[in-house]
Amino acid sequence: MQNKISKTTKKILIAVAVLDFCLLSVLGVAMYLTKKMATDIDTQRQMSLDNREKSKKNLRLAELVRGIGPMSKQTEQYFVSFDNIVEFSEYLETLATKADVDLSKSITRSADGLSVSLTFKGSFDNTLYFVGLIESLPYVVNVESVSLSGPSKLEVATSTKDFENRKIGGMWSGSMSVNLKGSGQK
Repeated sequence: MQNKISKTTKKILIAVAVLDFCLLSVLGVAMYLTKKMATDIDTQRQMSLDNREKSKKNLRLAELVRGIGPMSKQTEQYFVSFDNIVEFSEYLETLATKADVDLSKSITRSADGLSVSLTFKGSFDNTLYFVGLIESLPYVVNVESVSLSGPSKLEVATSTKDFENRKIGGMWSGSMSVNLKGSGQK
C-alpha cells in the first residue's frame, strides 16, 4: 500500500508542480502585460503633455509673431528698400528742389545698404538747409563726410548778374557722402 500511496502522492505532487508552474507562468505573463500597459499609458500621457506644451509654445510664438508684425513694418521704414532706389533718388531731387540747390548724385549698393555721394550748389542758407534735410532723412543715416566751400572774393565782387546770390554771399558748393542702411537685400 505504501507503494500505491507513494505513486498517488507522486502523481499529486507532479500535478501540483505542473499547476504551480502554469499558475506562475500565467502570473508572469499577467505581470508583464500589466507592466507593458502601464508603460504604454505613461508614454501616451507624456506624449500628450509634450503635445500640450508644444501647442502652448506654438500659441505663444504665434502671439509674439503677431506682436512683432507691426513693429517689423515700423522698423522697415527706417531703411531704404533696394526695391525703391529710384524712388529714393527722386526723393533726393525733391529735397534739392525744396532747398533750392543744384544737385548731382551717385548712388551705389554697398554690403549693408546704399552709399550716396552728393554734390550741390546754392546760396549759403540753402546749402546749409539742404545738408540739414539730408541729415534728417527718415532713414538710418551715417554721414561719412561733409564739405562746404564759399565763393571766392573775386566771384562775390564780380557777381552782378545774379543779384540774389550776390546779396547773400554768392554761390556756395558742397559735397556730402552718406551711407544708408538698406533692407530687402537680394
